[in-house]
Amino acid sequence: MGQFSVSRLGIRTSLAKPPIPATAPSQTLAVISIGQICMRLSTIILIIFLLSSCGDKVERERLPGRYAFTHWTKDTIDINDNGTYRHFTFRNGRRFENSGTWKLNSIGTEIQFENFSFLTDSMASGNWFSRLRTDGQEIHLMYADDINAYYSKVSELDSLK
Repeated sequence: MGQFSVSRLGIRTSLAKPPIPATAPSQTLAVISIGQICMRLSTIILIIFLLSSCGDKVERERLPGRYAFTHWTKDTIDINDNGTYRHFTFRNGRRFENSGTWKLNSIGTEIQFENFSFLTDSMASGNWFSRLRTDGQEIHLMYADDINAYYSKVSELDSLK
């Protein structure tokens, strides 16, 4: 057994160190192991969360076509295969329109419309990120999940010519 000194208030005391059992794991290794377990567990939880919150995967080739809004307006979005879109609606007998470019994210679950306008005075143009959802072969561009509002693909653009 080893000895060590403790000095308090100027009084030096020698104490015996308790023996460390040969089979006891090192506290440092236990902390690292617990840390590794926590890191792996949090990584797994994050992956599960991300996968469950993602939209459905859609191949880029399936996106082009005409999409009609399913709720309170008669909005239509034409998605072209060259990476452009045209969005239009009719109000009070007038046609309102805007256009821009679109991109599909790398995993095919979300589409980004650049320079998008919802064609109202209350919202400025900007980027709109829409999660993709499929229902069988039907593709939906999600507007609001909580009320199940979306643009639904109604036709291929070739069939409109």
